[in-house]
Amino acid sequence: MIKMLETLFSPKKIGNIEVPNRLIRSATFTNMASPDGNPYDLFIEFYSALAKGGTGLIITGMASIDQVGRFSKGQLLFTDDSQIAGHKKMTDAIHEYSGVCIAPQLNHAGRAGMNPKFQAVTPSPSPNPFTKKMSREATAEDIKDIVKSFGSAARRHTKVVMI
Repeated sequence: MIKMLETLFSPKKIGNIEVPNRLIRSATFTNMASPDGNPYDLFIEFYSALAKGGTGLIITGMASIDQVGRFSKGQLLFTDDSQIAGHKKMTDAIHEYSGVCIAPQLNHAGRAGMNPKFQAVTPSPSPNPFTKKMSREATAEDIKDIVKSFGSAARRHTKVVMI
């Protein structure tokens, strides 16, 4: 038992990132972002409490890479540069706790996209499991746009320095 606890609380390298222990907060949806996709102060306090409590790695819940694939109004966004400052504020608060790492779960909601301004885009038409609205089949251009949006969101993440 003691050996297991030693392992749990020992540092671990994941690629070239070293996390201080093996306590990981998995990516679960919190719905605590503002309509513009920035974390509310309550969101920052929530993640800060996890960091203060000893979590070694925090993976944020769904951060949408574009507006078409947005799941809810309360979802984090990495859709444009205006969101960098809000995410940086959250990251800086978490990094006050030595060694704690944070990474976004970049996503596209697919058929579960709920932005009322857009019809959800999927590989083939299928109903949204929540609203039952049909998605439309993605075109080659849609796929290129989604891939580009993932790349752009990842570049924004590097400006936030989440890890």
